[in-house]
Amino acid sequence: MRETEEGFERFEREPTATLTPDLRQQLRHIAEALPKLWASGQLLATQKKELLRSLIAQVILKRITPDHLEVKIVWVSGHYTIVAARPPIQRECDVTGYAEMVARVESMWRDGIEDDVEMAARLTKEGFHSARAADVLPVTVRKIRKAHGWRYSLDVGRTDLAWQGALTARGLAARLGIDVNWVYPRLYSGAIKAEYLSRHPQSNIWLIQDCPEVIEPLRQMLPEKTDH
Repeated sequence: MRETEEGFERFEREPTATLTPDLRQQLRHIAEALPKLWASGQLLATQKKELLRSLIAQVILKRITPDHLEVKIVWVSGHYTIVAARPPIQRECDVTGYAEMVARVESMWRDGIEDDVEMAARLTKEGFHSARAADVLPVTVRKIRKAHGWRYSLDVGRTDLAWQGALTARGLAARLGIDVNWVYPRLYSGAIKAEYLSRHPQSNIWLIQDCPEVIEPLRQMLPEKTDH
């Protein structure tokens, strides 16, 4: 504090430096030409950095949320500028508005949108973003869907046991404790009445109603197990 006071006293005693007319004109010209020069591409990145360093007194960072930084740039004049920055983060669930984004994915899925790319584009347009990107990535949408079991129609395959309450051929085989190859001939032969059967609209796999009217007659047809 004493050093500061002594420095201030010296400043008051010493005459104030004044700019010569020529130097003042040069500085005025630089101030007018610098914006155009900056955007011209003639300055190297290192030169731009050096210029900025000469103008900035300090930079203060404040983390508002995990993915939102407030950046306060204090200039040598004492004035300051506040800007926002979005740093990449590790966990998707820490993204601002993540719960709302999950709700939007569910809403679009229930509306019949079956395209991760289209969903991601819509979410980006609505202002959402992924953990490590400025927009929403399709992989983010896919992870959300899989975590909540929101599957597309074409995802339903022969390895699934059920879909929307109906059994697949593999699911029926598992219910009966038999190999799935035993089920397929019964599907085509009429052993299971047509009123209990349907096809998946996209994947075209068999869908069988899970009811006693289907299960019990098939149990009666099962081959008897013998011990060897």
